[in-house]
Amino acid sequence: MIVIECEKMSIDNNIIKSNIKGNYYLFKRLLIITTLFLLTLSTIATSNGHILIIGDSLNDLPIQRQEAIAIYQKLISDGYPVVFLLGDNATSENIIKGMYGADAIIYIGHGSDLAYYQNDNGTSKAPYALPTIDNVGIWTNQNFLSEGLNIFGFKYNGMFIPPFKKGASVMFIHTCFASGWVEDTFVANPDETIYKFNIPYVNSGANVYSSGYYQVYDGGYFDGVLGQELANGGEKSLTFWEANNLANPDDKIDISYYKEYNNMRYYSSNGGSLFIGNLDSYVLPTARECSEYDSQAADFWYDSGKPTDDPIYDESIKLSTPQNRLESFFDDFIYFIFNFIENFINILLNV
Repeated sequence: MIVIECEKMSIDNNIIKSNIKGNYYLFKRLLIITTLFLLTLSTIATSNGHILIIGDSLNDLPIQRQEAIAIYQKLISDGYPVVFLLGDNATSENIIKGMYGADAIIYIGHGSDLAYYQNDNGTSKAPYALPTIDNVGIWTNQNFLSEGLNIFGFKYNGMFIPPFKKGASVMFIHTCFASGWVEDTFVANPDETIYKFNIPYVNSGANVYSSGYYQVYDGGYFDGVLGQELANGGEKSLTFWEANNLANPDDKIDISYYKEYNNMRYYSSNGGSLFIGNLDSYVLPTARECSEYDSQAADFWYDSGKPTDDPIYDESIKLSTPQNRLESFFDDFIYFIFNFIENFINILLNV
């Protein structure tokens, strides 16, 4: 009896060991699968973004305001998550925070400078700005953007690299200087103007599209590259190449010919449309590729001084960032002083 009990116990132990071993391998497989699943989810979460729309940032363009609202309503109806800043909400802080993690930025409104250009087909000079309702402005500052300027009494909150996703679409609609046009005049130095207006966005990895034409007609008809993408809906994306080929002739950019200035290549048309970037990239991602805006991450980045080591930045962008911001600040200061003196002399002499 004792022997039999021992044999039975030995058999039971072997069964238990076998079950434990089998369960271990099953648990290991489940752990690997779960880990891969969580990694996939985290990858999706960190690669998704939203659409930022800024409309009528000085609250003085009623037609452009309605245009921005129409674009917003179309994107929402297609299922896109949108941060919409219109008129009084278009402060510099709100716009910069809204840039954080954006897959696309659609800016509809004024572009400005330091009042150097006199709408006379003359020379245009940097710095340029996206004006904001709080009179701070988002200015070009060589390779950076800056929140305000550090001279002439403007509020100044420092330089930063645009914090949207690499490969984002940045669209300037009716924006003076973006494509070399200012209202109904063309500047005498379009290559330099285009370069200095757009270089902070281009250096951050964005594809930049500018249009001098209305993107909305008769309260809802979309035209141009952006219009073709919006008409396509949120389920499928068009490349810039495809959208341009579908656009009306007056809205096309000449994709068979390009110019270069300081190693920046751009395509343009006589009508004021402009493209800088990869023509095979998408105008907008599909709606399902976007996620809700992460306001907490944007607040933390902004309140931390807009650091360039934030996870939002692609590694190549971090590596290309100028290391000495103090030196860049000094160069800009000297440049602005001489630009101001030259502007003042020209006004006195009525040049």
